[in-house]
Amino acid sequence: MKDGWVKIASFEFPHEVIVLRSKLESEGITCFTQDELTVQVHNFYSNAIGGVKLFINQTDLVRAEPILESFGIQTAKENEPSPFMVRFNQLTQKIPFFGKLQLVYRLIGLFFLFALCFALIIAFLS
Repeated sequence: MKDGWVKIASFEFPHEVIVLRSKLESEGITCFTQDELTVQVHNFYSNAIGGVKLFINQTDLVRAEPILESFGIQTAKENEPSPFMVRFNQLTQKIPFFGKLQLVYRLIGLFFLFALCFALIIAFLS
């Protein structure tokens, strides 16, 4: 991707991106779409290629945030990980085997470990 361009949204169908792109361009924000023609011709490819992507210049990102919020599109602040997940990542990276796994696998593994311990406690108490 060209330097200075940021993907702000991805849509399943081309007609969904046109409204937002028109609004952004009417506000003087330069933007372009990627894979729009591919999805128009082969609409079943949309999910496989990640949909129609809308890009804007990084310098226009601050001006575009209120418009994106009015369309219900999450801004970068809402995409940041929660403090719990950041702390969980820091603590579980130190565990020898778990530290090399992806975060989601560490979370699932720890859940099953607690479930197993809980099941063993119940089995021994009954």
